Amino acid sequence: MAIASYSDVANFISGQGITLRSAAGTAFVQARISAAEAFLNRQTGRTYGDAAETKTRKFDGSGTPSLNIDPCLAVTQVRSMSLGTTVYTYLSTDWALYPPNSLPKLELRRVSDAGGTIRDYLTAFATPDHIYVWPRGQQNIEVDGTWGDASSAPLDYKEAVIVLAALWVLAGDALPTIGGTVAAAIRRYSTGVYSAEFANEAKEIIATVTQWGEFVEQAVQAHKMKRPW
Repeated sequence: MAIASYSDVANFISGQGITLRSAAGTAFVQARISAAEAFLNRQTGRTYGDAAETKTRKFDGSGTPSLNIDPCLAVTQVRSMSLGTTVYTYLSTDWALYPPNSLPKLELRRVSDAGGTIRDYLTAFATPDHIYVWPRGQQNIEVDGTWGDASSAPLDYKEAVIVLAALWVLAGDALPTIGGTVAAAIRRYSTGVYSAEFANEAKEIIATVTQWGEFVEQAVQAHKMKRPW
């Protein structure tokens, strides 16, 4: 399920004086919604809503107490691996997710019951539960989790998906609304997907479309992932 739905885009477009023909347009509009969501996700580096996935991901052990991970909503299990074999399954008390008070989580940090001391590998305590660093290696740390930025998209992000999908629906193959003629949009324009009757002048329609485009761009900038590494 996409962030937006057919009815979301239909309601947005109806506010511009356009009536979608559901029987002919549902699949077309839904495809535009999926494309708009994928485009914005790529532009921002975000993953919202049902696009979040629960699976195992692999990371390179850092040799430090901190391990950078992909944006996630929850972690259920962490393992150190060697040649496809589990070396150690960490307890939930062996690690903590950061940042502590917000989503998404971006870091797994080893937790020490000795006040954060990193004990020497050569001591008698040199077992995985007493070494407070992630063992260095390539794809040797497996993390089971739910990966994404939030369980639901912020309202302005969802609106950006709706606006962009609507623009692509209106553009179609024969209705260029940016940098081209909009004469076809002025009176009684219709296709197999939608019909419209505008009272606006062409320049006003172009101005409206431009403002929509600016809103989408602002949403992209506001939600672009700024990673700490």
